[in-house]
Amino acid sequence: MSVALPALPLARSASEPRAIARVVYRYATRLYVAAIALQVALAGVFVFVGPDMIVLHKTFAHVFLVLSTLILVSALGGRLRAPARRDALVTVGLLLVQGGLVHALVISPYIAALHPVNALLVFWWAVGTAKRAS
Repeated sequence: MSVALPALPLARSASEPRAIARVVYRYATRLYVAAIALQVALAGVFVFVGPDMIVLHKTFAHVFLVLSTLILVSALGGRLRAPARRDALVTVGLLLVQGGLVHALVISPYIAALHPVNALLVFWWAVGTAKRAS
């Protein structure tokens, strides 16, 4: 007498990677908002503690590169809906502008002074993106 074994799935269903991408996207957008709050606090440490503390603000900026990449890859790679893909692209675009404004100091301090103004825009966009991701 032989016992029939259940068939093993050879490949994952197409919906599973998309579900993982949605979860990654949702949590990465929330972490992005929290990271902005921490980055603002680090800017405050620079202002109120001393100029040598700017290294904390500069170093933490790399976290945004990682989170933006996660947001973009999960939105595009996971083939999320168009609004999520748009939000991811705008998030990356605003990050590029933010970095560019820092480096604009060599051109004009007045252009570089828009760095905190753009940070407000980044925060506003990130909050909206996190809400839409829920």
